[in-house]
Amino acid sequence: MGTRQVGSIGAQRSGRDRIQASVTAVLVAAAAGIGAMVLLSCSGTEAPTASAPSPAEAQTDPATTTNPGVEAAPTTQPPTTTRPEPESTPTATQPEPERTVSEPPRESPCTSPTVVDQSLEALIADCEALWVFDRIHRHQLGGLHDSASTWGPDTPLGDWRGVTLTEGRVTGLDVEFEPDGEIADSLGDLTALERLVLLTPAEGPGWLGPIPEWLGNLTNLEVLTLGGLEGPIPPELGNLTNLRELALVHGMLSGPIPPELGNLTNLHELRLVGNELSGPIPPELGDLTDLTALDLTWNKLSGLIPPELGNLTNLIRLELASNDLSGPIPPELGDLTDLMSLKLASNDLSGPIPAWLSDLINLRHLSFGRNRLTGPIPDLTNLTELRFLLAHESDLSGAIPAWLGDLTELQCLNLSGNRLTGPILPRFANFMDLRALHLGGNRLSGPIPAWLGDLADLEFLNLADNQFSGRIPPELGDLTGLDLLDLSDNQLSGPVPEAVSELPWNSVGGYTFERDWWMNLHLDCLWLFP
Repeated sequence: MGTRQVGSIGAQRSGRDRIQASVTAVLVAAAAGIGAMVLLSCSGTEAPTASAPSPAEAQTDPATTTNPGVEAAPTTQPPTTTRPEPESTPTATQPEPERTVSEPPRESPCTSPTVVDQSLEALIADCEALWVFDRIHRHQLGGLHDSASTWGPDTPLGDWRGVTLTEGRVTGLDVEFEPDGEIADSLGDLTALERLVLLTPAEGPGWLGPIPEWLGNLTNLEVLTLGGLEGPIPPELGNLTNLRELALVHGMLSGPIPPELGNLTNLHELRLVGNELSGPIPPELGDLTDLTALDLTWNKLSGLIPPELGNLTNLIRLELASNDLSGPIPPELGDLTDLMSLKLASNDLSGPIPAWLSDLINLRHLSFGRNRLTGPIPDLTNLTELRFLLAHESDLSGAIPAWLGDLTELQCLNLSGNRLTGPILPRFANFMDLRALHLGGNRLSGPIPAWLGDLADLEFLNLADNQFSGRIPPELGDLTGLDLLDLSDNQLSGPVPEAVSELPWNSVGGYTFERDWWMNLHLDCLWLFP
């Protein structure tokens, strides 16, 4: 068999472990006679690895916004990528300059009138608390003490990077931390704090340590975001009744979600994403009736979805994917008619796919794949705003539902890994905004329709591992925006059309890959994400 190598990036996700992913870009088509094959694979290039983005890297898709009029990205964790380097003459590598971290001054800068008005005793005390924090964590505060530093004895406190002053008090602290032990308890003296954001770099080597119990004393906090922490969530956080946003993300937090979080009745957003939290979802979260976003994705939560979540009628995002939740989807969730994003994929849910999903007419993202739900998919024609429908690996059988053709706003359709039969519906030609179509791993048959070449926005097309027959339509060569095309493991015949073989991949420097494709298309659209 003849093989022509053109370009690739590989990918895999094993079991229910955390993402270790990259993207496979293959175009395989059996040809007539000797069975010539075009295979896009870039051997010798390092596959990109997955890393969790910081919350600061928020994207615009209904999956991460609480504003119905604004689209924001989902909370699934897109990987960073390594672009394959073209062959070139080696050049000398210039060493990166080392950051020079200045030593702390021997005396507190808070005694300087340049830094703090000496008549403001409360502000001097706040400055001293930051000074102690600085002395303990000076070598872990990324960027605060390099050549561009603004923390120091010659700079007014209000101009210190990450520090916010309001009416003579420190009310905000937003800094990036390098992990190294517990957080200095001097921050507990900043009693006027309304916003505290401490995040570790995405590439950080470890964790900061536990969430300190003294945080429960900062009762003026309205926004609390902590990243890269480990250990339990202290129940003392339930004292922070003024909180509007609580995010404890991308760390190794373990143990149960404390029911005391149900005391935070002013919360609008609760995100506990990307940790090792276990046990049931506390029904007390159903008391947070002002919530617009509840995101518990990527943990080890188990048990039933509490029906009390149906009380959260202001929810726009309910995202529980990638846990160990079991049992049926509670009918009380049908009362959440403002939902724009409902993500339940990659759990152990069972029972029928509920018909009341069609009543959630504001949905833009619906994912329930990788569970033990039983079909068929109910008629979702009412969901005219739906952009993402992910029903992968759901043991669905029979023909592709005809009503899918009415969802003309779809951007991503993932029905992979089921037992669907028959042809690709002609009504799919209505999907003029479609960017990703994944029908791989089914039992679909018939010819690959030529009208697929009219879906000009298509970036991802996977029809692999089916029973398609006939020739590859040359019209697929019109899809010049494709980043992945996979036709492998079918019953195709004839030569690869020239227009398809000339799709814009670079056979020398590797696969042409732009990170924007990951960020804009959203990785959870692919089979290996929830």
